[in-house]
Amino acid sequence: MLVYHAFSDVNHGVFRAFVLQKYVFGESIELDYWRILDFLYVFPHKAKSIRVPQSMVSEKRKLGALYNKYNDVPFPREFLARFSAIHTSITAILSSKGVVSEDELQRGRLQWQATDSPDGLLELVEARAKAEATVIDFLRNLRHLVPATGPDGIKARSGWLEHRYDA
Repeated sequence: MLVYHAFSDVNHGVFRAFVLQKYVFGESIELDYWRILDFLYVFPHKAKSIRVPQSMVSEKRKLGALYNKYNDVPFPREFLARFSAIHTSITAILSSKGVVSEDELQRGRLQWQATDSPDGLLELVEARAKAEATVIDFLRNLRHLVPATGPDGIKARSGWLEHRYDA
């Protein structure tokens, strides 16, 4: 039996990183925050289990309507832990191509660098962002309103990554 899912595809992950960089987080983001955003990008209905600011509750409900029983992850925390190697591979590819800073990657940040994009990539990124505008808007607002660490950080609000020992 052949089973494919976009989340476990490293090349699709590189493409998702370009979409998230251009439309959600800009030039720099903490690696753990990016991992959670990437997870929510692929599984937007899982936003229902995150504590969000009051101003985002209606957006969160809209994403819950995107539920599909064939695209569900019963245990996000374990899923993210199991697939951390996928995210490591994605960042290694981005770093090897000079898209992200290797030094910042070692410090736990995804720092975008100015590089020439392959022909047609920006058009594909833009088309994907338009097609998934509801999800992109939610992720952008989440990034803007919720910090990475601390008691109100994304890791604590989701409970998907360890947050108790963050500085």
